Amino acid sequence: MDSSIFQERIGYKGDLGQFFSKATGDYGLGSLISYDPILQGYEDFNVKVKTDLGKYLFKIMGDFRTDEEAWQYADVIKTVVNNGIAHPKIYKSVQGNLLYRTDLNGVDIRLVVMDYVNGKDFFQLKEKPTKEEAIFLVGQAAKISKINLKPEYVYDGWAIPNFLKEYNDIKDKIDSDDLNYLEPLASNFSELGIEKLPHCFVHGDLIATNVIRSDNNGLFIIDFAVANYYPRIQELAVLLCDLLFVEDKEKYLENYKLVLETYQKEVKLEQKEIDLLPTFIKLAHAMHIVPATREKIKGNLLPENDFWLNSGQKGIRLATEIWG
Repeated sequence: MDSSIFQERIGYKGDLGQFFSKATGDYGLGSLISYDPILQGYEDFNVKVKTDLGKYLFKIMGDFRTDEEAWQYADVIKTVVNNGIAHPKIYKSVQGNLLYRTDLNGVDIRLVVMDYVNGKDFFQLKEKPTKEEAIFLVGQAAKISKINLKPEYVYDGWAIPNFLKEYNDIKDKIDSDDLNYLEPLASNFSELGIEKLPHCFVHGDLIATNVIRSDNNGLFIIDFAVANYYPRIQELAVLLCDLLFVEDKEKYLENYKLVLETYQKEVKLEQKEIDLLPTFIKLAHAMHIVPATREKIKGNLLPENDFWLNSGQKGIRLATEIWG
């Protein structure tokens, strides 16, 4: 895949070799050996950088992000790491900040740097977490929910609270078979009372591309770029619509029970949250179908699009079969 479409996200089309040489020096990370764009994701420009001292992930903010959003991302990562979440080590630059900022031929570049984890995310692995890994991830979700943080709202076109807007924007482009499952959700969406549910800080995107299994079988959670203050069951619904989604009905229900039992060892859910979780799961599956369709309309042909679309279609059908 052509990496230029990813580099366009930062508004700079030129050579980046000199930039990475300077940036690695400013971080005290040694001499640059190589840099390789990571051809996944939808918003920022992620690059694997290798020096004589190690491997690092440079997350360069998309040019659509405001300065406030860029600084907030750096602050969120700092808070997450300080609270013991399994996130790669982060670095301060010579500027003394987690957010590195420089002018590159008239282009404002903003980035954060962390250790590159040797391993693969679950999208690359094409497999599901083991039971032990699932328990760990749900435990991490509970730990995240207890972080006392309410960041400024960041709009996320893949997030459940934004389903109705995103759906209405493109419903005339959605496959008719999918509409049979999406329209009932849209019709009843305003009656869910999402704003009245218990809210907390959530990652918001605990999916296959954002959880890495290292070469020594450790798990790392990355990309808090769309972390928000949302209903706490949203985190569980997202886990169950992707990383813990399987097409086998009995196994899926086992995962559902595992999530509820494990999470509530740390955070007790209210009955109304438990009652609404199946609907949130259907909405989470729907929020794979709708944005993936939107991206295809825009001409974004990332392999991830088909993955999310197919997963969402299978998931919403199974969830509807189970919970109506």
